[in-house]
Amino acid sequence: MKEIYEDNKQLKGKIRDLLDENREQKKINSQFKKEITEIKTLLKSSEFKELFKLKSTFLKSKTVADKDWHLNEDNKSVKTIGTNSFKSGINQKAEAVNTSGRTSSKRLLLTNNQPVASNGGVAFFAYLSTKEPNPGTHKTFIFDVDHTNIGGHYSHHTGVFTCPIHGVYIFSWSIYCNVGGYVHSELVVNSSPVSGKFVGAMSLSFTFSSTDLAIVELNAGDEVYIRTPPNHAASGQVLSDPQYRSTFSGWKLF
Repeated sequence: MKEIYEDNKQLKGKIRDLLDENREQKKINSQFKKEITEIKTLLKSSEFKELFKLKSTFLKSKTVADKDWHLNEDNKSVKTIGTNSFKSGINQKAEAVNTSGRTSSKRLLLTNNQPVASNGGVAFFAYLSTKEPNPGTHKTFIFDVDHTNIGGHYSHHTGVFTCPIHGVYIFSWSIYCNVGGYVHSELVVNSSPVSGKFVGAMSLSFTFSSTDLAIVELNAGDEVYIRTPPNHAASGQVLSDPQYRSTFSGWKLF
């Protein structure tokens, strides 16, 4: 009877833990729905649309100005080359008289290794190349395949995005969890958590995923990455293969 009593006591304790975890999951889901609603409201707001129009107008003006600048530089180059060619022709004629017909000339060498103009775009999309078994606490996820990395500000060696310039950025990440496991993850800016997410497949017979999105104002040099929290270790495998990609992406909004 004593053993039955102890087993019953342990079972009640596990049930309480599951109920607590369920309540915590409901809170997280409620917070996520609230954030999604706020994001949708922001994206539909007249202020956001006006900012987007202003940014588009600025980029178009900048492109036109860059083209005009390059045209002016090309015209200067043409004029310089023409003047030099004229002077070279006179010098060559004089040299021909003085050296019995022998002349010298110089060639203008061009190279294809010219710098490419940039419009300041910043965006990246990366994913895990393979599964991550039982990541512990305070573990940074290194999304080691950078499928897209405009500007080169995301490092597939460290999993860290380094902000190049002050602005508003959008970040999104998706984590796939194996059957029977669970994973806590959070978006971190300079060691400070900004947003967190939980995915659990404890009582499921199939894999499960969770996706979160955050809009963050950053300064140049700020570092952004995804990690497990310092007080929550994952249980089971984080999956990533062609059918179940665990990903991390971000881009500059304005």
